[in-house]
Amino acid sequence: MHYRSATIAFALCLAAGTALAGEHSVPNPQLTPGDALPNLTKAQLCAPDFGNTAHLPQIEVQKKVFNAYGLSSYRASYCEDAEGCVINRLIPVALGGTNDPRNLWPMPKEPKVWGLSAKDQLEQKLHDMVCAGELTPAEAQAAIAGDWISTYQTLIGEPPQD
Repeated sequence: MHYRSATIAFALCLAAGTALAGEHSVPNPQLTPGDALPNLTKAQLCAPDFGNTAHLPQIEVQKKVFNAYGLSSYRASYCEDAEGCVINRLIPVALGGTNDPRNLWPMPKEPKVWGLSAKDQLEQKLHDMVCAGELTPAEAQAAIAGDWISTYQTLIGEPPQD
């Protein structure tokens, strides 16, 4: 096992970062365990055109995900902040994530600390690690699907405070 893989495996065991981050910064694992393309290789994932044809989930799928989380819209319940929520992929397209409802959740754009910006930064870091041969696509998928906040803290550190 690579050193980085062991570090990420350890990060997956940590839950303290998530507890402090706000309960909606990570999806409900019962509703959103993650879903990715099967048997994805490093060569496929690192190809220059990989993911370029990705599209947003259909409106019907987005509504299904909001409903599964007990939300009527992107501005309901915990999404009432000025920014609202967006349907986000737990495993991003850049790591082979799909638009299956098992990979989607209503993620608040706020809080800024553990919101979209931080998750996007981690997605890029994991993609770069796969392309550098430090992780397999499956290891990167498991790292972000397991507990993306703890993985971020392990690989990147604490995000800048706004």
